[in-house]
Amino acid sequence: MSTSRTGPLIGGLFGLMALLLVGVFVFGPRSIEPVQKRKTDEIVRPAAVQSGSPETLEPARTTAAPEAVDADAAISNLLVDPSLTHGQIVGRLLELIPTFSEDDQANAAQHVANLSDDETTGLWIPKIVDRSLPEPAARVLVADLYNRSHDLLLPLLATLADDPRSPFAKESAETLEVLIGPREGEGTWTANVRTWKASQPVEAP
Repeated sequence: MSTSRTGPLIGGLFGLMALLLVGVFVFGPRSIEPVQKRKTDEIVRPAAVQSGSPETLEPARTTAAPEAVDADAAISNLLVDPSLTHGQIVGRLLELIPTFSEDDQANAAQHVANLSDDETTGLWIPKIVDRSLPEPAARVLVADLYNRSHDLLLPLLATLADDPRSPFAKESAETLEVLIGPREGEGTWTANVRTWKASQPVEAP
Protein backbone atom coordinates (compact mmCIF):
# COMPACT_ATOMS: atom_id res chain seq x y z
CA MET A 1 0.00 0.00 0.00
CA SER A 2 2.84 2.44 0.96
CA THR A 3 4.97 1.35 -2.03
CA SER A 4 2.23 2.32 -4.50
CA ARG A 5 2.07 5.87 -2.98
CA THR A 6 5.78 6.66 -2.94
CA GLY A 7 6.37 5.51 -6.49
CA PRO A 8 4.55 8.43 -8.19
CA LEU A 9 6.18 10.92 -5.76
CA ILE A 10 9.69 9.76 -6.57
CA GLY A 11 8.88 9.84 -10.24
CA GLY A 12 7.71 13.46 -9.96
CA LEU A 13 10.90 14.53 -8.21
CA PHE A 14 13.01 12.96 -10.94
CA GLY A 15 10.95 14.83 -13.56
CA LEU A 16 11.42 18.20 -11.80
CA MET A 17 15.16 17.71 -11.58
CA ALA A 18 15.26 16.85 -15.26
CA LEU A 19 13.51 20.11 -16.14
CA LEU A 20 15.98 22.14 -14.04
CA LEU A 21 18.94 20.52 -15.75
CA VAL A 22 17.47 21.27 -19.19
CA GLY A 23 16.94 24.92 -18.23
CA VAL A 24 20.53 25.32 -17.03
CA PHE A 25 21.82 23.72 -20.20
CA VAL A 26 19.72 25.90 -22.53
CA PHE A 27 19.95 29.33 -20.90
CA GLY A 28 23.27 29.02 -19.13
CA PRO A 29 24.11 30.34 -15.69
CA ARG A 30 23.54 34.05 -15.05
CA SER A 31 26.01 36.07 -13.09
CA ILE A 32 24.78 38.75 -10.79
CA GLU A 33 27.03 41.81 -10.72
CA PRO A 34 27.54 43.21 -7.28
CA VAL A 35 26.23 46.72 -6.75
CA GLN A 36 29.08 49.09 -6.06
CA LYS A 37 28.44 51.45 -3.24
CA ARG A 38 29.67 55.05 -3.44
CA LYS A 39 31.91 56.07 -0.65
CA THR A 40 30.17 58.42 1.71
CA ASP A 41 33.16 60.75 1.81
CA GLU A 42 33.50 61.07 -1.99
CA ILE A 43 32.99 64.64 -3.25
CA VAL A 44 31.26 64.94 -6.59
CA ARG A 45 32.65 67.91 -8.49
CA PRO A 46 31.33 69.56 -11.66
CA ALA A 47 32.86 68.33 -14.87
CA ALA A 48 34.58 71.68 -15.50
CA VAL A 49 36.41 71.47 -12.18
CA GLN A 50 37.33 67.81 -12.65
CA SER A 51 38.91 68.65 -15.99
CA GLY A 52 41.54 70.71 -14.18
CA SER A 53 41.48 73.58 -16.71
CA PRO A 54 43.33 76.76 -15.53
CA GLU A 55 40.26 78.89 -16.19
CA THR A 56 38.19 77.00 -13.65
CA LEU A 57 40.84 76.29 -11.03
CA GLU A 58 42.35 79.79 -10.88
CA PRO A 59 40.72 81.91 -8.17
CA ALA A 60 38.84 85.01 -9.27
CA ARG A 61 40.98 88.12 -9.37
CA THR A 62 39.76 91.34 -7.86
CA THR A 63 41.03 94.79 -8.76
CA ALA A 64 41.50 97.09 -5.83
CA ALA A 65 39.82 100.47 -6.17
CA PRO A 66 42.30 103.35 -6.39
CA GLU A 67 42.76 105.20 -3.16
CA ALA A 68 41.26 108.66 -3.01
CA VAL A 69 43.84 111.45 -3.05
CA ASP A 70 43.75 113.81 -0.08
CA ALA A 71 44.05 117.03 -2.07
CA ASP A 72 44.17 119.38 0.92
CA ALA A 73 47.04 117.45 2.49
CA ALA A 74 48.92 117.16 -0.80
CA ILE A 75 48.60 120.89 -1.50
CA SER A 76 49.53 121.88 2.07
CA ASN A 77 52.61 119.66 2.04
CA LEU A 78 53.86 121.40 -1.09
CA LEU A 79 53.11 124.92 0.12
CA VAL A 80 55.02 124.49 3.38
CA ASP A 81 58.03 122.71 1.88
CA PRO A 82 60.90 125.22 2.24
CA SER A 83 63.09 123.31 -0.21
CA LEU A 84 60.78 124.04 -3.17
CA THR A 85 60.69 127.19 -5.28
CA HIS A 86 57.41 128.64 -6.48
CA GLY A 87 58.07 127.25 -9.93
CA GLN A 88 58.68 123.77 -8.53
CA ILE A 89 55.49 123.91 -6.49
CA VAL A 90 53.57 124.97 -9.59
CA GLY A 91 55.05 122.05 -11.52
CA ARG A 92 54.09 119.55 -8.79
CA LEU A 93 50.58 120.94 -8.55
CA LEU A 94 50.11 120.66 -12.31
CA GLU A 95 51.06 116.98 -12.05
CA LEU A 96 48.61 116.37 -9.19
CA ILE A 97 45.62 118.30 -10.50
CA PRO A 98 44.30 115.50 -12.78
CA THR A 99 44.11 113.18 -9.74
CA PHE A 100 41.89 115.56 -7.77
CA SER A 101 38.12 115.98 -7.77
CA GLU A 102 36.74 118.88 -9.82
CA ASP A 103 36.41 121.16 -6.79
CA ASP A 104 39.94 120.37 -5.68
CA GLN A 105 41.21 120.88 -9.23
CA ALA A 106 39.89 124.44 -9.21
CA ASN A 107 41.33 125.05 -5.74
CA ALA A 108 44.75 123.77 -6.75
CA ALA A 109 44.67 125.85 -9.93
CA GLN A 110 44.08 128.97 -7.85
CA HIS A 111 47.29 128.21 -5.95
CA VAL A 112 49.03 127.73 -9.30
CA ALA A 113 47.84 131.16 -10.43
CA ASN A 114 48.88 132.82 -7.17
CA LEU A 115 52.38 131.34 -7.33
CA SER A 116 52.96 132.09 -11.03
CA ASP A 117 54.71 135.15 -12.36
CA ASP A 118 54.50 135.90 -16.07
CA GLU A 119 57.42 133.62 -16.83
CA THR A 120 55.94 130.70 -14.87
CA THR A 121 52.73 130.86 -16.92
CA GLY A 122 54.77 129.12 -19.60
CA LEU A 123 54.39 125.94 -17.54
CA TRP A 124 50.61 125.84 -17.85
CA ILE A 125 49.51 127.90 -20.87
CA PRO A 126 50.48 125.02 -23.22
CA LYS A 127 48.39 122.64 -21.08
CA ILE A 128 45.34 124.84 -21.62
CA VAL A 129 45.95 124.83 -25.35
CA ASP A 130 46.43 121.06 -25.72
CA ARG A 131 43.56 120.36 -23.26
CA SER A 132 45.73 118.15 -21.04
CA LEU A 133 44.66 120.22 -18.05
CA PRO A 134 41.17 119.42 -16.68
CA GLU A 135 38.66 122.10 -17.59
CA PRO A 136 37.85 123.24 -14.01
CA ALA A 137 41.53 124.04 -13.48
CA ALA A 138 42.00 125.50 -16.96
CA ARG A 139 39.05 127.84 -16.46
CA VAL A 140 40.62 129.27 -13.29
CA LEU A 141 43.92 129.86 -15.07
CA VAL A 142 42.33 131.45 -18.14
CA ALA A 143 40.51 133.85 -15.80
CA ASP A 144 43.85 134.67 -14.14
CA LEU A 145 45.32 135.70 -17.50
CA TYR A 146 42.69 138.44 -17.82
CA ASN A 147 44.59 140.20 -15.03
CA ARG A 148 47.91 139.99 -16.86
CA SER A 149 49.35 141.81 -19.84
CA HIS A 150 47.81 141.58 -23.30
CA ASP A 151 51.09 140.07 -24.50
CA LEU A 152 50.13 136.92 -22.58
CA LEU A 153 46.35 137.06 -22.87
CA LEU A 154 45.71 137.88 -26.53
CA PRO A 155 47.84 135.13 -28.15
CA LEU A 156 46.20 132.52 -25.91
CA LEU A 157 42.69 133.78 -26.63
CA ALA A 158 43.43 133.76 -30.36
CA THR A 159 44.73 130.18 -30.22
CA LEU A 160 41.67 129.03 -28.26
CA ALA A 161 39.27 130.90 -30.56
CA ASP A 162 40.83 129.22 -33.61
CA ASP A 163 40.41 125.74 -32.13
CA PRO A 164 36.80 124.50 -32.44
CA ARG A 165 37.59 121.61 -30.08
CA SER A 166 38.47 123.96 -27.23
CA PRO A 167 35.76 124.50 -24.59
CA PHE A 168 36.92 128.15 -24.54
CA ALA A 169 36.63 128.79 -28.29
CA LYS A 170 33.36 130.72 -28.29
CA GLU A 171 34.03 132.91 -25.26
CA SER A 172 37.58 133.62 -26.45
CA ALA A 173 36.31 134.86 -29.81
CA GLU A 174 33.72 137.05 -28.11
CA THR A 175 36.37 138.53 -25.82
CA LEU A 176 38.67 139.25 -28.76
CA GLU A 177 35.89 141.08 -30.57
CA VAL A 178 35.58 143.37 -27.56
CA LEU A 179 39.31 143.89 -27.12
CA ILE A 180 40.53 144.29 -30.73
CA GLY A 181 37.38 144.41 -32.82
CA PRO A 182 35.71 141.94 -35.22
CA ARG A 183 37.80 139.44 -37.09
CA GLU A 184 38.69 140.64 -40.58
CA GLY A 185 37.78 138.46 -43.54
CA GLU A 186 38.38 134.73 -43.39
CA GLY A 187 41.66 135.00 -41.54
CA THR A 188 42.35 133.35 -38.22
CA TRP A 189 42.12 135.10 -34.92
CA THR A 190 45.85 134.50 -34.49
CA ALA A 191 46.54 136.50 -37.66
CA ASN A 192 44.14 139.24 -36.55
CA VAL A 193 45.83 139.57 -33.18
CA ARG A 194 49.22 139.78 -34.87
CA THR A 195 47.95 142.53 -37.20
CA TRP A 196 46.33 144.42 -34.36
CA LYS A 197 49.49 144.35 -32.23
CA ALA A 198 51.56 145.62 -35.16
CA SER A 199 49.22 148.59 -35.55
CA GLN A 200 49.51 149.70 -31.95
CA PRO A 201 51.81 152.59 -31.08
CA VAL A 202 55.06 151.62 -29.46
CA GLU A 203 55.01 152.44 -25.77
CA ALA A 204 57.68 154.78 -24.55
CA PRO A 205 60.28 153.11 -22.32
